[in-house]
Amino acid sequence: MKQTVVLYAVPAMGHLVPMVELAKLFVLHDFSVIVVLMHTPVKHPSVDPFVARVSSAYPSISFHQLPPAASLPDTPVPRFLDLVLPNNPQLLYFLEARSRTSDVRAVVLDFFCTGALAVTANLRLPSYFFFASCAAVLAAFLYLPTLYATADIDLKALGDSPLHFPGLPPVPASDMPRNMIDRDEDYFKRMIRVLESLPNADGILVNSFESLEAEAVRVLRDGACIPGRRMPPVYCIGPLIADGSRDVGGEKMEKAECASWLDEQPRGSVVFLCFGSMGMFSAEQLKEIAAGLERSGQRFLWVVRAPRSESQGPQGWGLQSEPDLEALFPEGFLERTKQRGFLAKSWAPQVEVLNHEAVGGGS
Repeated sequence: MKQTVVLYAVPAMGHLVPMVELAKLFVLHDFSVIVVLMHTPVKHPSVDPFVARVSSAYPSISFHQLPPAASLPDTPVPRFLDLVLPNNPQLLYFLEARSRTSDVRAVVLDFFCTGALAVTANLRLPSYFFFASCAAVLAAFLYLPTLYATADIDLKALGDSPLHFPGLPPVPASDMPRNMIDRDEDYFKRMIRVLESLPNADGILVNSFESLEAEAVRVLRDGACIPGRRMPPVYCIGPLIADGSRDVGGEKMEKAECASWLDEQPRGSVVFLCFGSMGMFSAEQLKEIAAGLERSGQRFLWVVRAPRSESQGPQGWGLQSEPDLEALFPEGFLERTKQRGFLAKSWAPQVEVLNHEAVGGGS
């Protein structure tokens, strides 16, 4: 029986894709991997097709969707932090059952899932956090609770004034995530509790390598980012980069639909529009982008996300519903541009798209 590692992922593509890359790394070291997806009231439209492609290409990686939780937050757009604790009973049940039939060696948690540490502690399973960004960002995040505790800082009033973190260049206050600048907001306080919980794991896996970020890795391992506390081991396991040209076990993943569309376009003819998981626009702004694309006559591949709602704030860090393209765009836009444009709902495989010879530029 192969040893098993369980990965617990936030069901958002920006978190799930790097978690699957981590799963492939475990497979290379002869582990079997189970990726557990928490139950959410809204599912990202790209999750199911992505899971199907990975499951087909990598038999040693299996997926388990937790059943509906007993109670979920009654909010229009739940955020990830709202969903961890309601899923804990189902996660506990799954891990208990799996531990009786498999040799579960460890659980790796998405860094948003600090609330799940109670489950792994209950079962005495070694627990690690996976931080899909670089070591410098992890160092800054870990130091934030200390920064706010030792100074009465109002980041909104600091503008471009520098913030100082151990081992890192100064960071302008205006560059900090918007959710992390208002210390009076409930979500800010909850994120601080998440960051304070990260060192409680048995280790932290970071998507970097030591020769790239030697100083950031040093201050992480020295504990300079959490003065007075125990710092768990930090393991540099990167770079993990999704690459459709590589494979594990001789099989390649099926092409995404947008990549097949690109195969039919002339070399260097397509503009790629993809604004990232935080790049959300109002309905009016989406109509303006559509109008500009239509007037340009340019071939385009556009990753369209549902418009930002008031409940999400400027940066949601929450779940997204699938965009209704017919309702979003000017009447007749889809029909008039269908010969030269492709609209991907919410997500596209960026590395594969940017490597495609049909793509001539992007934003």
